[in-house]
Amino acid sequence: RLFLIRHAETVDNAASVYAGTRDSALTSHGVIQTRRLGAHLAKVVPTPKTRIFASDLQRAVKTAEAIRDARGEGGEGGDDVEQLPDLREKFFGTGEGQKFGAREPHDGAETTASSQILLGLCTEDAVFVVSHGLMLNVILRRLCEKLPSGSVSVSPEAQHHANPSGTAVLARASWSNTGYLEMTLS
Repeated sequence: RLFLIRHAETVDNAASVYAGTRDSALTSHGVIQTRRLGAHLAKVVPTPKTRIFASDLQRAVKTAEAIRDARGEGGEGGDDVEQLPDLREKFFGTGEGQKFGAREPHDGAETTASSQILLGLCTEDAVFVVSHGLMLNVILRRLCEKLPSGSVSVSPEAQHHANPSGTAVLARASWSNTGYLEMTLS
């Protein structure tokens, strides 16, 4: 099981500005979102064999740590959050800190993290990836390209995003704060 997860609400999200690579802090509402998400995922993913990847930006790290903590995997001998710079949001240049709509970001983001995530899937029952909207779409697209046709399924709610042949190639998912997409890979 693979969970692609967007970080919790940040100061920049609340202000409706592009954060990009700015290390925008979580709002108090965002902290509550992380706790609720962690508690929810601890219930729906009871398996002890998990791996948690996160962007190295604090909004993703804090969200991932809440998942780890709720699962009781922190502390000595527990799994730690693997921070990957390749999972960072794309750099928006002068657009960072600008109001939404002032300029349109482009989807030129790329990542090599999907290969590390695939390796994690080889040994774990569940993998959590906490990142940013644009990067999650890139990871989703890359994973679907690398995996054999028919080996990926998504929840019924996401099926309307699948292409007409029924495969799980999702063109573009929409990511709310702490929203996630669960994929089952076989």
